[in-house]
This record gives sequence, C-alpha cells and structure tokens, in this order.
Amino acid sequence: SAKVKVELMFDIISPYSYLQFEQLCRNRKLWPRMDLHFQPVFNSAVISSSGNHSGLMTSPNKASYTFRDLIRIAQYYKVLISIFIFFSVLFLILCFIL
Repeated sequence: SAKVKVELMFDIISPYSYLQFEQLCRNRKLWPRMDLHFQPVFNSAVISSSGNHSGLMTSPNKASYTFRDLIRIAQYYKVLISIFIFFSVLFLILCFIL
C-alpha cells in the first residue's frame, strides 16, 4: 500500500521540536508506511518579524513551567535532554530576540 507522507516542520532551536524528532525517529519502524520528511524552521525569526515576542521572555511563570514541562516529557518518552541543552536554547532565543 501507499506510504503516508509525514512532514515534521521543526523549530531548529526548540527543545519541544527535538523531543518530537526523537519520538518520530524512534517509532519509524513501528509505522512502515510513514514517509518521514523534515523541514527546518527558525520560529524565533517568524515571531520577531511579526512584531510578537516569545512567551518565555514576557512571563517568568511560563519560562518556569516550560522548563519543568520539558523535563517531564523527556522522562516520559525516555529521551535524554540535559539542562545544558535547555539553557543553550534559551541563550540562543535571547540572542535573536534582544
């Protein structure tokens, strides 16, 4: 039967995109009909060019929740994501937004 095209448009600096990437790659063998394609996106540039700001920059509570949320998701899916990676991503966000 025909393959089903799945296109992952992922933010190149997003830890959430990284977790999704890991999950899709890990399950590739379980879904033999999946024809997986990757499309990188730099979401910070899109947000910045539209005049908006990341919620992480405007809300300390959202930043705190996001950090805990990423750790919880990584543990659930058994994906290694270090605090160093997370803070590296935050640093890149700050460099491009400020």
